[in-house]
Amino acid sequence: FQKALKIDPLYYAATAALASVEMAAGRPDGARKLFEDVLKIDPRNSLALVGLAELKARTGGSKDEVTAAITRAIDANPQEPGPWLLLINHLLCSREPKAALTAAQGAASALPNDLSVMNALGTAQLAAGETQQALATFGRSVTAHPKSVQSNLLLAEAHLAVKDYGRARQALERILGVDPRNLQAQRALITIAIMEKRTPEALAVARSIQQQRPKESIGYLAEAEIHVSQQRSDLAL
Repeated sequence: FQKALKIDPLYYAATAALASVEMAAGRPDGARKLFEDVLKIDPRNSLALVGLAELKARTGGSKDEVTAAITRAIDANPQEPGPWLLLINHLLCSREPKAALTAAQGAASALPNDLSVMNALGTAQLAAGETQQALATFGRSVTAHPKSVQSNLLLAEAHLAVKDYGRARQALERILGVDPRNLQAQRALITIAIMEKRTPEALAVARSIQQQRPKESIGYLAEAEIHVSQQRSDLAL
């Protein structure tokens, strides 16, 4: 890796690999220096700035210190989605949904057509209690990218939050049209069917999982959970 960096000091894959070696050896200062060396050559290098921010988080930096480090990466490259998404996720994990929403709105303003940013905005809106806005955002995302599994999953989650099981089911069925083996969508459909007391429908999904994954336990566990919900302990066993 060091030889690679002598040939090309901005070859980030080698920098990241060496930083991992330094961290594994318990030398965070060595990892920090590697990122700083890149920034001496290219002060706006987004990957190095994000690497520093992630290093700050891993080495016990405060929430504000990590936020400042990520913000530095955003300021250097506002048209790159990665730093924006890192900031939104960091604030959501720090249980600051309002701050995450503000960051997501900034990201959407800078990158209005980016699918990952659009979905992050909807996620932040949902976390901040702005469910109708989240539904609208995920709806736009699905309209623009109807085959996006992630967008449809998020839209289904938002519909479930307001107990609109019909529209949630539609989003989940779109996912299965693209990816018939998607477990998240299948499990969510089973949950909806149980809540709506559509036992045959729930069992049909569970048995389709069993057919798709005959050597895995998940389909049988799903069927057992359905029987438990119907108080049929004999069939569950």
